[in-house]
Amino acid sequence: MSNIPQSVADAAAAASSPQNSASEHDSDNMSVDNSGIQSTYRNTMDQLDYEEQMVLTNNDVFENKSEGSDFSRGSWYEVPTPLPSPPQSPLSDRDEIGEATNEENFQDINAGDYREYERWYTEDNLLEEDEMATESLTEEEIDSIIMLAIRQFGTVTQSDYERIRYSYRHKLKLLSPQRLRTRIARLSGVKPINIDCCVNVCHAFTRQYAEEVECSICNEPRYDHKGRPRQIFQYLPATPRFQAFFNNPDMIEKMQYRANYVHLHGQIKDIFDSPIYRNLQHTNIIVDGIDIGIPHFPGKYDIALAVMTDGVEIFESASTSKSTCWPIMAQNLNLPPAERAQLRNLIPLGVIPGPNKPKDFDSFFVPFVEECAELARGVKTYNVRTGRDFTLRVHPLIISGDMQAMKYVMNFKGPNARVPCRGCLIVGVYHAGRRTYYIPLAEPIEDGSTNIKTFDPRNLPLRTDKNAASQTRKIQAANTKKDSDELRIKLNINLDWYTLRRS
Repeated sequence: MSNIPQSVADAAAAASSPQNSASEHDSDNMSVDNSGIQSTYRNTMDQLDYEEQMVLTNNDVFENKSEGSDFSRGSWYEVPTPLPSPPQSPLSDRDEIGEATNEENFQDINAGDYREYERWYTEDNLLEEDEMATESLTEEEIDSIIMLAIRQFGTVTQSDYERIRYSYRHKLKLLSPQRLRTRIARLSGVKPINIDCCVNVCHAFTRQYAEEVECSICNEPRYDHKGRPRQIFQYLPATPRFQAFFNNPDMIEKMQYRANYVHLHGQIKDIFDSPIYRNLQHTNIIVDGIDIGIPHFPGKYDIALAVMTDGVEIFESASTSKSTCWPIMAQNLNLPPAERAQLRNLIPLGVIPGPNKPKDFDSFFVPFVEECAELARGVKTYNVRTGRDFTLRVHPLIISGDMQAMKYVMNFKGPNARVPCRGCLIVGVYHAGRRTYYIPLAEPIEDGSTNIKTFDPRNLPLRTDKNAASQTRKIQAANTKKDSDELRIKLNINLDWYTLRRS
């Protein structure tokens, strides 16, 4: 009851004191006085109850209480007085020194503090909306973006960001996290595209699956009872990010590496020494079967791209089947080799959700393939160094991953299959004792058999686009699923017969 005004408490104590007992005549006057005191007391308590309700209501806005804190639940008047404790030593990674009774490091917060925070938060959001209507960056926005970079590459949590933002509001104005994300998205032009996919991640609802209302593989419904997709795959468009490279003079200079690269005959030091790249330079670009009459990489600013994917376990201690997702990212090959793999230069394209492995990997690549078709035709881009627009083209040269990842990308059976290699057509020998295939260069002689097939490691039968397409057509032309499955095992191709028949 420490929040009750002292004058009211004194009056109530005086009214109930034995020393103030009066005669029968004075009793009526006292009752009048007592009723006035009680009325004042009720008004005060009503005000305190209102403040308490405001505190509990504002808890959702002022998110700075840990779950274990007594301040996060219950009545304001039931908060126990903490026992005295010795000063706390500062954490090793903190500069500030102060007493901390809970994870959030806030102690003496009263209703006035909450009201002040709510008033500031509301006014701050209104000002942000007005500022975001302009196209130029303000000092506050620049400070906020710098702070976001510190958060991304440091150890500042979102709750710490809010504390800094509120505590230094009189000296430093920072945008709220949501407003900052919205502002950066508007400035960058990168707007994620949500694509429906099967709840079991069999495939994305693109191309031949676009009109389905349930998965054609597992028969799970596409939408929930409210008509919302049960699972989505979020694709991050790459075009705005490629164009943003040319707003940075230093990045433009580094990206001259490809145009300035000199191939030396007989040497392979980079992907630009490969015959595939050199042949593309003399081959016209074909988009949707139409020759546009322009060779690959005609300009010094055209970008060569590598696409990478792999299954990743999100939690170190969890089983693969419950924690695997599939990130897809691109690597800018125009940069020098020492720069390409650095985190700041990687280009995330999306994450295929888990926990299951995709049955049709191609369906998740559809938005990227469609974007690459537009980039091959060329997009108008401003070059800050020249001060002029130019036509930017981007060409993926390679898709990379380990053997397990590439079997999904290329629709092969993969390791331990009869024809396991994605690069050649070498055939494995079945080991009955271990129930697996192994790959000898010379087939072992068993039971006097003379049917021996050997492989020259310097002249292996290589896979080509032509024979891969021919094998796919054979599976597609099979009369029954049984015939199709036999061909899939024989040829190490994992394409589903029903899917091929529909495509």
